[in-house]
Amino acid sequence: MTTLGVIIVCLAGGLTLVEWMVAMATWIRRRVALRQWREERGFTPCCAVIIPTKGGDGNLERNLRAHLRMDYPDFHLILAVESADDEGVPVIRKLMEEDGRVKLIVAGLATTCSQQNHNMIAGVMAAGDVEVLAFADNDYAPAKDWLRDMVNPLSSSRVTVSSGYRWVVAPEKAGAGASVHVAVNMMMYAHFSVVNLMLGRALWGGAFALRRQDYLALKVEDRWRVSVSDDMTLSAALVEHGRRSHLVARVLVESEGIARPREARAWYGRQLTIVRAYDYGTWIGLMAPGYLGTGLVMLWPLVACFLATGLGGTWWQWGGVAGLIFVAGEMVTALILTSCGQTRRRWVQVVGAPVWRLFEIAAWLGSAGRRAITWAGVDYQMDRRGKVIGLERDTSMK
Repeated sequence: MTTLGVIIVCLAGGLTLVEWMVAMATWIRRRVALRQWREERGFTPCCAVIIPTKGGDGNLERNLRAHLRMDYPDFHLILAVESADDEGVPVIRKLMEEDGRVKLIVAGLATTCSQQNHNMIAGVMAAGDVEVLAFADNDYAPAKDWLRDMVNPLSSSRVTVSSGYRWVVAPEKAGAGASVHVAVNMMMYAHFSVVNLMLGRALWGGAFALRRQDYLALKVEDRWRVSVSDDMTLSAALVEHGRRSHLVARVLVESEGIARPREARAWYGRQLTIVRAYDYGTWIGLMAPGYLGTGLVMLWPLVACFLATGLGGTWWQWGGVAGLIFVAGEMVTALILTSCGQTRRRWVQVVGAPVWRLFEIAAWLGSAGRRAITWAGVDYQMDRRGKVIGLERDTSMK
């Protein structure tokens, strides 16, 4: 085998081993968390659960009622909308009549940040002098222990933010788009889990909690008022101040995936653009070599054919087998990760793993140089540091 062939084969083997270690660490952490004895958790300070919400799909009432059924002694639920005309307001008002813990906040239209950030800030202002602020999305129904699990790590002064994560499940009878969304989110969860375990950074905006005093000390509101992302900007604040976040491995929120490939690509492209804007070091220092190395290895069987034809030698001597090694390794990685949570059509995820990886690479390349995203009908323009410098609403979505 030529020297170049050996290098490429070693690269394929190295990338495969890294993915296996990441997948195994994620799986073990999840299994251990689920099997641990659930000791009595006495840390239950007064807490506000803040949900920035828009729209009123068929599951909104079910999801909000699940929050009210949580096993936690002292909390209230704050629902922040942009407009009193929001479709979800009638559902919220109905719950307010039934339960005094529910509060509706009309935040108004955002002008300098994402509408989600704007609503969250309004929710915090309405929360009053509570000890802990918890944040959630409106598109899932939490388990009864969700809030206890989220708040308990904050009993340690070493933890500033506790976070859950989303686990995407493919809709029944869905096509390739759902498989793409599931696979990409699984890989994101795995790397998120390991980075959080090793460095104590990264969090998911759909489920996180922090003490109000830390919210103020880190000047989170100042960051949110000029940015698109809530979680990436908060994570950056943790890094700057030497603080840590903690992934609550028990809190893996299941939700239905995206069914259409175009929507899945737009979703992932938005995630990557946000990472590029608020954590350029990760985008260029970790993602770039990972994705470029992966793309090279996966395309190498074709390159080896051209080299063998033009320069002599055989496909094997030029390391053509490297691509096969990596493809097989990706399938094993997917097999491990699909065991972390509920997975429909598991073998589709396993067999299609190399295809989903190519999708990720294409999306990463597409995020290079981008400083604009479209989210919930709003176009946001950002400068190179992620500060919102312009936004435009699609009035047809009103």
